Amino acid sequence: MSRRGPKLRIRSAAAAGISVALLALLGGCELDTETFTEVAEDGSAVRTIVIQAKDMDKRKEAETFPVKRYVLPADPAWKVEESSDVKLSAKAEIKPGQPIPGGYERQVAAVDRKAGNRVKLELRDHFLCTEYVFEERFADTVKEDEFKKVMMESFDTETNRMLEAFEKEFSESHDLAPARKYVTKDLRKLFEDTSTGVARSGLWAAVGGAVLRLAFGGFPFKKVDQLMQADPREVLKALLAHCLNKAQLKPDAANDDEEKAHAALVDALTKGAVDEQAAARKKLEALGPCVLGRLDKALKTAAAGSGAATRLEETAKAIRAALDAKRDAVIQRLAKETEDAFLKAPPEKKAETEKRLAQMLGAHIEGNFASVEYMFLVRVKLPGELAWFDENGYKLRDGSLRWNFSALNFFQREYACAARSRVWKEANVEALASVFLGDPKALTLRQRSTLDDELAKLEPQVLARVTAALAACAEQKAKTPLEKLASGADGPDSACAKKILEALAAPS
Repeated sequence: MSRRGPKLRIRSAAAAGISVALLALLGGCELDTETFTEVAEDGSAVRTIVIQAKDMDKRKEAETFPVKRYVLPADPAWKVEESSDVKLSAKAEIKPGQPIPGGYERQVAAVDRKAGNRVKLELRDHFLCTEYVFEERFADTVKEDEFKKVMMESFDTETNRMLEAFEKEFSESHDLAPARKYVTKDLRKLFEDTSTGVARSGLWAAVGGAVLRLAFGGFPFKKVDQLMQADPREVLKALLAHCLNKAQLKPDAANDDEEKAHAALVDALTKGAVDEQAAARKKLEALGPCVLGRLDKALKTAAAGSGAATRLEETAKAIRAALDAKRDAVIQRLAKETEDAFLKAPPEKKAETEKRLAQMLGAHIEGNFASVEYMFLVRVKLPGELAWFDENGYKLRDGSLRWNFSALNFFQREYACAARSRVWKEANVEALASVFLGDPKALTLRQRSTLDDELAKLEPQVLARVTAALAACAEQKAKTPLEKLASGADGPDSACAKKILEALAAPS
């Protein structure tokens, strides 16, 4: 009776991965960009930027896309203080009302788009205080529809080439149907889901989910950090081996005649004369993986430590070593062909290849296919007390805020660093407290904050109407202007006026 043999095994794989295209987003040299914006009460600001390169000579193999550090955009506000191969620093002194320069900009020539950041500072009059609203946004050039389309096209092209190679090299010895089904259905579905998920949940989350799903399918690496830190070539080789693992050995013999011939060879190997043993081993090794099942079965019945057992073990070991060498050679060749297709495209396909990569990789293509890891640290110090900052920010001891992230955080979707602060207008606070509470010192900090938080939600035109009503109350020393606004037609200004009246009436 014949049986199915064991699956092909990965003997050594240094990393895991899910896509040829995402290889370019993995480890390499590092470019650190730090910006610090300090805002004064009058709305003026001082902004500094420091760009430092680390390990820029670490990877020399990116022949098509050599390492580049980005340069400071040509904005007259910047005054360069230091410029070298590994560091660039500049300062901008901004007058009230002037735009604040971003500083991060990368031109992706293949698609004629720019990745970059933009800074917005808004001062708003809340009557009780002046509010300072700061926002710095980072964006790449990748478009969701292009990304998924090109990713799936690349997946189909590379996996078709992979399956053709498997068919050519292993069809005689292995049943490739399980591998073909896995690649064209399960792996393709996972790849498509991941490509879609990048825009929805971000690259880290999408790839992390894919790594977990791969692990359930037998992939040896379960953490996204292992993937991101892996060498791109090893990632690709591991993925190829993972797909090949799905193939299974064919039955020992295709018909009765082969069954008898194989049995006779094993019998000669274990019981024949010396010459017969050598000839049988040579023929068995030539037959290859299809006799591994029969050899393993014979080994189970052979006396432990006997000459027959030794010959069976050595023959099976030689066949497996030859199979491993053949498998490794195929994987090495396929990996090299894939690498060359992207990095060493012929002249007539170079522009097309660069565009495809740019649509998949965005600004990373302008750094290094190996690649550059873009790290960012954004700091801002606003006047007065902090009223709010987003969930990604950290408050430092000096009252400033900090955000740490990488370019992968704004791959396909913007990343925002946002905060607001306020400087209280004490005279207005006391005037309002006298009108509504009868005591200029009665308005607590909690009540102030509640009122200001309501005002912060309003659009500029609505805010202007509510602020005017509050100013009229202070000037007339009466509640009438705000009460009149509250009693008007339903709208955001009326609703806000009602909430302010409720807050002022509530006990502190």
